[in-house]
Amino acid sequence: MNHRILMITSIILELPVINNYIKTNDKTAISVDVFLMITGVISIIFWEAPVRNGIRHKFDSIFAKLSIALTSLYILFYKQNSILDKMLFSLGLFMMISFFILSNSCSRLKWCSGNHVITHAFFHLIIFVTLCECL
Repeated sequence: MNHRILMITSIILELPVINNYIKTNDKTAISVDVFLMITGVISIIFWEAPVRNGIRHKFDSIFAKLSIALTSLYILFYKQNSILDKMLFSLGLFMMISFFILSNSCSRLKWCSGNHVITHAFFHLIIFVTLCECL
């Protein structure tokens, strides 16, 4: 399976962030958006030539985890969303975590295997849908 799919899904992750950045005047939202954009660029760079446990992998891992935590705090506690939006985000977060764990399990069996790439692509796509709905 071609790991470049994950580079493409990383690029797609930038779309709702850029859209939100263009539309908002809130400085906190802009800060979250800039951090997410940086994380997206790091992810794109990593998946262009993924080396397990390399420096790019470590940066990608750290920034991805920080981004999920920061975005979760922002959406659940700062942004004025309806309770339904917060519930939808929580469902998306649960699905993200589930696919991340599944992807991680697959990568331990065989790095960049078809199962690893597919489950990680679903992880990215769930993030994309969640950001489009809740950001």
